[in-house]
Amino acid sequence: MVQQIDPPSNLSIWQQLRQQQTTCGQALKSLVDEQGKVQIELLDWELNNRFWRNFPDKDQLPPLIPLLLWQNCFYLGSPGVISDETLQQLRDRLNNTIKNYFSNRKKLSLLVSVANFRNRSH
Repeated sequence: MVQQIDPPSNLSIWQQLRQQQTTCGQALKSLVDEQGKVQIELLDWELNNRFWRNFPDKDQLPPLIPLLLWQNCFYLGSPGVISDETLQQLRDRLNNTIKNYFSNRKKLSLLVSVANFRNRSH
């Protein structure tokens, strides 16, 4: 018996999550691998623009990647610890919950990905 293989989805991970084709946990694991490399091609440009339009002064923020928006909560990638003060400023500006998605072992690859992602979003 030949197993049918579905063609790859053209949907971003965020779109797949919104259509309930994946879970939030699975989506995050798909976006950031165990070595901390962000899969930029899976990120959603609409979500990126939705996040960054709230920050005309984005150069004043630490390096961030908006990974997902799910149930009124932004999941952000960052190459390091985001201070409580900065998290509160983000919450206030966005009127959303913010969850960090990072670890120290992911530092270098996230930093490189943040730079690439910001440049592609302008």
